[in-house]
Amino acid sequence: VLADPNGPGSQVGGVAGATGNNSTGIAGMCWQCSLMFVNAMQANNVANYSDVAAAVQYAASNGAHVINHSLGGYADSAVLRDAVREAAITALIVGG
Repeated sequence: VLADPNGPGSQVGGVAGATGNNSTGIAGMCWQCSLMFVNAMQANNVANYSDVAAAVQYAASNGAHVINHSLGGYADSAVLRDAVREAAITALIVGG
């Protein structure tokens, strides 16, 4: 069991990678995939764009093929936009 102090990231990843045909009530899209959980949020549910950008860069640098963003924001960030643009060279970026 993964510990995600903020919840949504591990929930989304767990749904995507949940093993099927095991009588637990859920089946993901990728039964054999490896998941990498990278938490950019602080314990108080706050995340700086620079922290999110660093998480995206970390995931891309460590072989992530798909990077999901289970978060939202209120402003534009050149740092985050550049990190996503760079990561998109080698990974599919999903926002939700």
